[in-house]
Amino acid sequence: MLNAQGGYLCEDQDGNHKKGNILRDWQWNKPLKEPIILAVNKYSTLTVKSQQDIMLKFRCESLDLEFDLGEKRTRTDSYLTRVREN
Repeated sequence: MLNAQGGYLCEDQDGNHKKGNILRDWQWNKPLKEPIILAVNKYSTLTVKSQQDIMLKFRCESLDLEFDLGEKRTRTDSYLTRVREN
């Protein structure tokens, strides 16, 4: 489960990721110590490194696709860092 504040990964004894014990949780305002890798099904893997770096890989027979699901911003720096006093 991912949301604006962070997310969590849980699993029950049957491998169901929608309920069960929380295996890992995180907040976006703190860097992840290691990537979160979740096998969605036998063809798809979700890898979360940061809010901006979320990838879904789909591999089935001859298909090998990657989808960039991370948050995208048009500007990564602040205009205030480029202000000069006269």
